[in-house]
Amino acid sequence: VRPQEVKEAELMLEEYSKEYYPLLPFCVVAGGKERQDSVANALSAVTESDGYIAVHDGARPFAGKEVFKRVLKAAADSGAAIAAVPVKDTVKVVDENNLVQYTPVRSTLRAVQTPQIFKISILKQAYELLQKQHGNVTDDASLIERLGIAVAVAEGSYENIKITTPEDLILAENLCKSRGLVR
Repeated sequence: VRPQEVKEAELMLEEYSKEYYPLLPFCVVAGGKERQDSVANALSAVTESDGYIAVHDGARPFAGKEVFKRVLKAAADSGAAIAAVPVKDTVKVVDENNLVQYTPVRSTLRAVQTPQIFKISILKQAYELLQKQHGNVTDDASLIERLGIAVAVAEGSYENIKITTPEDLILAENLCKSRGLVR
C-alpha cells in the first residue's frame, strides 16, 4: 500500500483476520514506485526462507480460492508457478513501424495472471539477482526465468480480470452482479 495507508491497511486486515483467517500472520509494508519495488519491500519483511509466497495484484479481485489452490499445488510440485489462461485472439509481433514481424502459434500462448506462487528462497534469490542486474520486469515469474528455473503454469480463470481501464470497471461490475454482490 502507499506509505500513508500502512496503518489503515493494518487496522482493516486485523478486523478481517479475526473472522476470515485468524491463524494467518500478516505484515503490511509500504509499496514502491514500480511493482517490483513493492514486492522487494515485501520480501525484505519476510524473514523465512522456507515455505511459499504468493504475489498477487490488488487489481485482480476475482482470482478466487480455486485459482490459488491450483497455483499453490503447481508451485509445491515445481517451486514456481503462475496462473494463466489460453489466449483467445491471434497475437502478432510487430516492429517499431507497426509492421507484422511474425505470428506466434496461438496454442502455445497464455495470458499470465496472478497469483504467482514461489518457494520463498527462490523468489528472494531472484530479487537478489535483480539488484545486481537491474532492469524492469512485468511479473515475478520473469525473474525466476532469469535464474534458469522452470515456471509451471496452472489454470487461471477468465474471470480473474485485471482492473486497469474504465472498460474493466464495467466488466468488474457485471461480475459482481452475476455473483449477487451488488444490485
